[in-house]
Amino acid sequence: MLSKPKPRFLLHAREITFQGYAREDGLWDIEGHLKDFKTTPLQTSAKVWQPGEAFHDMWVRVTLDQDFVIQDIEVVMDRHPHAECTEVIPPMEGLIGDRLGRGWRKTIDTHLGGIKGCTHLRELLVSPSNRSLSIHSWSLL
Repeated sequence: MLSKPKPRFLLHAREITFQGYAREDGLWDIEGHLKDFKTTPLQTSAKVWQPGEAFHDMWVRVTLDQDFVIQDIEVVMDRHPHAECTEVIPPMEGLIGDRLGRGWRKTIDTHLGGIKGCTHLRELLVSPSNRSLSIHSWSLL
């Protein structure tokens, strides 16, 4: 447990959740959801986001086979701070056919590096492979 902090106030909060599903057709779905909030108004090119209003609200669903090869990927941005944010969705389909496992970060960099990708979506793709939520440790498998 962390020690008691010095007096402070919250500026930013991020919620990330992952869920894994066994499908009836023998494939697996991994769903990631990311939401960002501020405690003060945030001005972006799209609008002014009010305190507590999610300015990032993004979903990724990756469908895998038994060999961890990506069969499908779906990305939805319910909320995003800039109009151009959605331009990073089409390159995500380039991950179909790639394998989740060793070299996964390099695969993500190849398909979604630089201006082709989004830091927040990349976090949703990298996080499960680095945490105890790894597909290898999920009890549903």
